[in-house]
Amino acid sequence: MKKACVVGYGNIGPVHAAALEKISALYAICDNDTEKLNRIDRDDIVKFSSFDDCLTDPKVEVVHICTPHYLHVPMAEKALSSGRDVVLEKPAAMNLCELEHLADIIKASRNRVCVILQNRLNNSIIRLKEITEKMGVPLGVCGFLTWQRTAEYYKSASWRGKLATEGGALLINQAIHLLDMMQYIAGEPEGVKGNIFNHSLQGVIEAEDTAEAIISFKNGCKGAFYATNAYSTTMPYRLEINYPDVTYRYSDNCLYEIKKDKTPTIIAEDCPAKIGKYIWGNAHHAAIERFYSEKEAYGTIFDAMNSHKLVYAIYESASKNGEYIKLGGN
Repeated sequence: MKKACVVGYGNIGPVHAAALEKISALYAICDNDTEKLNRIDRDDIVKFSSFDDCLTDPKVEVVHICTPHYLHVPMAEKALSSGRDVVLEKPAAMNLCELEHLADIIKASRNRVCVILQNRLNNSIIRLKEITEKMGVPLGVCGFLTWQRTAEYYKSASWRGKLATEGGALLINQAIHLLDMMQYIAGEPEGVKGNIFNHSLQGVIEAEDTAEAIISFKNGCKGAFYATNAYSTTMPYRLEINYPDVTYRYSDNCLYEIKKDKTPTIIAEDCPAKIGKYIWGNAHHAAIERFYSEKEAYGTIFDAMNSHKLVYAIYESASKNGEYIKLGGN
């Protein structure tokens, strides 16, 4: 089993570390914040305060990049050039130019890169994918995200909510997962019309706390998307797939089958998160285990293209007063 270093030990780093411990792959933690490193009271885990120091240790074979968004591409590029495999948290990049640059780097590299969009591996989404592959193109797909991110959340880390360091806010950080599930289930997106708003965090963040969009898919499916971080609490994602005679609704971490004049039936349930926020589910472990097995398919930069391009297209549409933006090919 290859040995890994988790780079960035904030909110998501400990989730990666726990998954790596489960498969006996955790070797080191890297963070330039001494306080975060001091949380790790174990002699068997190496601690680095510098990314360069991490890359000089020959025992580090895989780098998990769990840092602020603006560091994702430069750190991935540096890790690949040093001969390491990379596990990269979303977003892979903050804009289309960065994404295409990263894809070119990965194509030229001999090393493997996994982009984490773990919700695809939740039990309910696995089941929903099986259903849609059997039933064919749905009439429509809609996705809702109602979360809460307060001023205190954004003030807790100086990079959050800033265009130069986060690339946006709600869309690129929280809602990218919902957009990924929508396109993963419904099909390849063709174009989008959208808008973004800052309803509750004016003067706190530069970017959006709310977004909405209408999405067209190449197969004829129609999509509706709404997300906000301005809600009173944080609820699980809601995703709905419509067919003429049945609807499948992913809500409360369960998948419901809804037929006319019948009581909705739960046909799948997610495993709850053991570490991190309950709304994340427990699929980080599955995504990381797939990557390390080297036998199962794992999420690549090319699997992540459509969801990232949807995010960037909604931003572009919003900047042009809701103009329709056609998505480019992979």
